Amino acid sequence: HTSGGLTLATHLASTRSVGNLADLDSGDYSLAVVADSVAVDLAKRLLPRMRLRTFPTADEAGQALIDGAVDAYLEEEPGPTYLALEHPSRVDVPIARALLQTQTGFAIAKGDGDFLAYLNAWIVARRADTWLPTTHDYWFRSLRWRDRMSQVPEF
Repeated sequence: HTSGGLTLATHLASTRSVGNLADLDSGDYSLAVVADSVAVDLAKRLLPRMRLRTFPTADEAGQALIDGAVDAYLEEEPGPTYLALEHPSRVDVPIARALLQTQTGFAIAKGDGDFLAYLNAWIVARRADTWLPTTHDYWFRSLRWRDRMSQVPEF
């Protein structure tokens, strides 16, 4: 399993003077979230004073942040990180850890101890040889994969 979760991205120009999460929790700032998502509930709980703006899709909420129509955006990773990587002069991810951490993992048939042992051993080995963290960083902390995808010939 690996961790992920909901992360906050901010618009650099409008949040330049913000020093911490508590400073952002003000009616002076607006927060984008996708309607009917876990982010809505988390925003109401952690940032109740921020002006909440809901959007039908992640693309629309992200574009509102890029355009400066909102000051922050709360979304599942890697969305906020990708926005910051794509628009480094406008978007930042100021808090390294997720505001709501989640775990992901494999589901296997109950009672399949051999397969469970195999998966656990594989994970231990791939962490030890740094393949898992390196691969995670490649796919979720950079855009290098996208550059390579654009070089793949179409058939």
